[in-house]
Amino acid sequence: NQWFDHPRVQWLASPEVRALLEKYFDGPITDAQVALVASKVDWSRAILTRTIFIVASIVGTRFEGADFANAVLDRATFERCDLRGASFAMRRPAPAPTSAHARFVDCDLRQTEWHERNLRDTTFVRCKLEGALGEPAATTGLVLEDCGVDVAGFLAQLARPRRATSV
Repeated sequence: NQWFDHPRVQWLASPEVRALLEKYFDGPITDAQVALVASKVDWSRAILTRTIFIVASIVGTRFEGADFANAVLDRATFERCDLRGASFAMRRPAPAPTSAHARFVDCDLRQTEWHERNLRDTTFVRCKLEGALGEPAATTGLVLEDCGVDVAGFLAQLARPRRATSV
């Protein structure tokens, strides 16, 4: 099963879907755990802070500029997703932003932010990683396959300071 748990899950569902979910859960879905089958959905600039994506399978979904701060991605798989400019950084003490055994396959992760994210045992396969920044909290077991950069090069890239933006 794929699960999506978020305290404000209602903003993701249309009014019709939300009504069905509330009927199924016999009340508001604000703290409910909802099965998620995400495919070819546009969640660009979505605020997914502290979302739990454990064992989720996300295919062909657009998350351009989305905020995954403190999201838990353990054992989740993102396949053919557009995650350009998304932030996976830690912003709060809890929950810890972990990605243990997460897999990113054929994803566009350019210009993403990884500051203090635990990338232990995370795998990237054929992903675009140019411009990603932010030193992760842990990288033991990190795997990059066919991403145009090896693990050492990717970690060096992440460690670079951000460029100041002009106003």
